[in-house]
Amino acid sequence: MRTRVILVLLALSLAACATPPMADDGTLPRHALIGTSWLAQAIDGTGADSAVQSTVTFQREDQVIGSGGCNRYFGRLGLSGSTLSISGVGNTRMMCSPVPVMQQEQRFLEALQASVAWRREGDTLVLLDLAGRERLRLVRTAS
Repeated sequence: MRTRVILVLLALSLAACATPPMADDGTLPRHALIGTSWLAQAIDGTGADSAVQSTVTFQREDQVIGSGGCNRYFGRLGLSGSTLSISGVGNTRMMCSPVPVMQQEQRFLEALQASVAWRREGDTLVLLDLAGRERLRLVRTAS
């Protein structure tokens, strides 16, 4: 476990130092996640209730938005290669019933904020925490 944490930290350090290639017009290219939207399939290894619709949209290079299933949220986004950070999450304060809706929303937002790396598996996005544990498994939706 300690070795895995060290490897993740090393990968994060190297990714932060890397300079992305320039596009043909001399600008930095958009990150692959920008402009994409995703629906939670699983949270911490447990299937998500698709009726609750916990979503994430990578709105801009510095912003993420979505729905926890009841409330809309927004937060700061940092992207570099296969690493990410989501912080400063704020959301509306509606109460929804039944209780499982609010429970899934809380689990979803906690997993989202704990995620530090991502990988694609076809139309599936997997978000991982610092220990390399899968926190969210999401399927792509229309942007």
